[in-house]
Amino acid sequence: MSSVPEHWLPFIPVHVEDSTRETQLQRAALPQFLDGDTARPAKICPRMPLLSQNLPAAYFVH
Repeated sequence: MSSVPEHWLPFIPVHVEDSTRETQLQRAALPQFLDGDTARPAKICPRMPLLSQNLPAAYFVH
């Protein structure tokens, strides 16, 4: 296993509503772990305007 850059935002496959076969990609977020911090990790937010659209709502790639 290798580390992932903090700026990397995954897109995960999700089912399209009212469909049993069709999928689309949805923007997800990685948790930000800080050394020595015991609090719940915060989600890493996108920095680019293109990926920041509709926050905090879902963003889909059709």
